[in-house]
Amino acid sequence: MSPRVVRLVVVLRSARHGVATLEAGGGSPLGADVEERSTRLVEFLDRGLR
Repeated sequence: MSPRVVRLVVVLRSARHGVATLEAGGGSPLGADVEERSTRLVEFLDRGLR
């Protein structure tokens, strides 16, 4: 696996871990919908990784 692919996997895993942590803790401390934030995060990463 190339170093770039490894970095991308780490970024994606870290992002997903953050969402899972929010979900496990009952949601965002700012009151935002976790599902909406998760969707926005995926869209943001998708645009950034292209």
